[in-house]
Amino acid sequence: MKNKLVYILTFLLLFIPINVYANEIILKCPKEIAKQSEFTCKITGKSDIKVTGIAANLSVSDDLSLISVSIDNKWQGDGKNGDIKIFIDPEVSGVFDIGTIKLKSSGENNSILINSIFFYDEKVKAQKVSPISLSIPLNEKLTENKDEYDANSNYLVDLKIANHDINFYKQNNEYDITIGDEETLSITPVLEDDSATYQITGNSKLSNGSKIKIEVLSQDGEKRLYILNIKKGNGSKNMSYIFISLVLILIATNVVRILMNRKNRGKKNE
Repeated sequence: MKNKLVYILTFLLLFIPINVYANEIILKCPKEIAKQSEFTCKITGKSDIKVTGIAANLSVSDDLSLISVSIDNKWQGDGKNGDIKIFIDPEVSGVFDIGTIKLKSSGENNSILINSIFFYDEKVKAQKVSPISLSIPLNEKLTENKDEYDANSNYLVDLKIANHDINFYKQNNEYDITIGDEETLSITPVLEDDSATYQITGNSKLSNGSKIKIEVLSQDGEKRLYILNIKKGNGSKNMSYIFISLVLILIATNVVRILMNRKNRGKKNE
């Protein structure tokens, strides 16, 4: 009877559509902390859907005190008392920042739990996310916490392009940029994490429709790609063509007028 039940359940599971999403919360804290110290952890999210909202509950062990939850300024809402309810427009996907938490340790039991996590997609449909917990060991030899968190970031915090301004936001991976006659651009990516590296490709013989790709590689091997879509601006050339055309039309008109006047004078003399 049990075997038959297993077969039936297996058969049903094969034909029932199941949506599986790679959604998770990532918590980055110091590897160890000093006694009676304050420290900061970073909360990031990872999703293969377009996320428009997040709800979660953050709790800590008895030896930890939650000082504050600071939500990244691109989000609306807050995480007061560990009750995180935030929304964003435009939506985000891939790896994205959520915020930071500041805590104080008073003993050896330094555990953090984030549970009751839901990601909301662009249709405001909730996707349940697995809880995450972390226990941070105490090191009595430390007098202060050197690192707030292990960043391992593959983000840029700014993208400087000589003679061009773009409205850069590190979670936006694609930008349109209009250029003149340049065949190459002077680009200076600014890394969020100095241990990361970047590579620029496609920045030569630029034409309308060219794509410049900036690939950022974090220390732990995670890649992030930023793309610049190139549009060649022909406005100045078009104006020159229009001006020249007008001048030629005026010259031609005057030539015709002069010839007509001479013809009319010739008829009068006859």
